Amino acid sequence: MSNTTQSLTNDQLDMVAAVCINLSFLARKFWDSKTLDVVHAFSQFYLEYPNATDQQIIGFSGARLSDLDILRSFLGGSDEIRDSVDWVSSPDVSPYLPRTPGTGHILVPIFWVFTILTTTVLGLRLWSRQSIAGGIRTYDWIMVLGYVMTLAHGSTALYHAININTSSQFWDYSWNQIALQQAMYMALDVLYPFAALVIKCSLLLFYYNLSTSPARYLKITIWATFAFATATAIAAAGYSLFKCTPVAFWTEWFNSVCDSHQTIPYLATGSAMILADLIIWLMPVPLVMSLKLYRRERIAAVFTFSLGIL
Repeated sequence: MSNTTQSLTNDQLDMVAAVCINLSFLARKFWDSKTLDVVHAFSQFYLEYPNATDQQIIGFSGARLSDLDILRSFLGGSDEIRDSVDWVSSPDVSPYLPRTPGTGHILVPIFWVFTILTTTVLGLRLWSRQSIAGGIRTYDWIMVLGYVMTLAHGSTALYHAININTSSQFWDYSWNQIALQQAMYMALDVLYPFAALVIKCSLLLFYYNLSTSPARYLKITIWATFAFATATAIAAAGYSLFKCTPVAFWTEWFNSVCDSHQTIPYLATGSAMILADLIIWLMPVPLVMSLKLYRRERIAAVFTFSLGIL
């Protein structure tokens, strides 16, 4: 490999990240060490054993022979592994790797502002239901469940951003930290569609109970929207869960297979979820317009329902 300068290219940085990640998964004895430190440890090892055998590498790193064979096939042989290690550890590369701290702390005020706002609105809703509207209904409790799920998702995401995503570069993480990141990403991706679905269900049930005898078009629209939103949530969560084989792909890094076109499914399911939001937002408008209200009252009612777009 050619020497680098103090200004490393994006391709070179990608190569460093690939070497760090792949070598760290191989070295099971070093799963709690930063990936760059693992590369440096291998560099020292190769200084002592320039022609190290498989058994020596396995004894030093705790690697599985099957993983070592796969890594060697990726890189082209044992010499290429040693050359990659020497290149990353060289004084032309290692000292000049960028180290950018995580930015999760900027989410803290945003999280608390919206958590306080949401909690206040939900509290006022429950209070008004109990004191004015004759009691808390089923759809209110479903909304409470959606609030709890949303709070759990937001809290987990914030914890991940602050305490786990502490850097923007792979070489500043251990393999165990990388694995935990991937596990939490998956958990958040799976939880979010269902939290959103619960909130949608609360609104749909509320619309259904707006009158003792909902119009036929409203019944059909509510059930169709419920089916569409449910199918979308299941598809989004299912794809996030099964986009890789095995599901916990970070446990079998060299043998895992992941979908190489992940952008398209995420755009499709995300667009479908937004479409369901828009339908639910617009759904009560015809009903409100059909009510015998003064013009000012009708506009106020439409405006109130339109707040759901938030």
